[in-house]
Amino acid sequence: MNSKIFYYSALFILVFASKFAEAKDFRIGFMAGANSAVNSYDLQGAIQGFDSKLGYNVNTFARITIGSLVFQPEIGYYNNRVGFKIQENTITSEVNYSLGKAYGSALVGLKLGNIRMMFGPTVYADAVENFQAFSGSTASIHSTITSPQLQWGGQAGLGLDISKKWSIDARFLKVFTKSQYEARTASTTSPIEGSLGTVSLSLGYAIFKL
Repeated sequence: MNSKIFYYSALFILVFASKFAEAKDFRIGFMAGANSAVNSYDLQGAIQGFDSKLGYNVNTFARITIGSLVFQPEIGYYNNRVGFKIQENTITSEVNYSLGKAYGSALVGLKLGNIRMMFGPTVYADAVENFQAFSGSTASIHSTITSPQLQWGGQAGLGLDISKKWSIDARFLKVFTKSQYEARTASTTSPIEGSLGTVSLSLGYAIFKL
């Protein structure tokens, strides 16, 4: 994992927090929730199709509200899961592929009552990948990126503050940078190119509030 993404994101949060500590509403907290993959792939060879699986996501945030304006830098991690259907001779096998991504984001938006509307740029880095094939299958999925590489994208969403410390957020995250993968069986290797996205629902809690 590229540690720079955490270093610069943490530095941004600290500078941002110190500058706006006197704002109308300042919070530091965390979120956790579930997501569904919204991925797009260029499939070839033995790959017959794919479907989305349930993943999870967590993040820490600093939220500053000045009037109706909201500023929210974040550091987070999400798990993107997809099931690929791969042809092995006359049998179609399914391989569940999981890719974890760390990210840093700087969101801006508006707050109308208890509702927040936010969007912003996001930088991603691959963290962990793994796959699980059905018993007896030789099929596997691998990323062909051999070293950490920063990828660019964005996210947008709606948030609802349900109390002084609790909130619910719905998000759409998208990676604009395409990545390369390979589907392998005992006899074939098929390339995959695509970009990742997720739709998520998270519960947030402010551990510090001014």
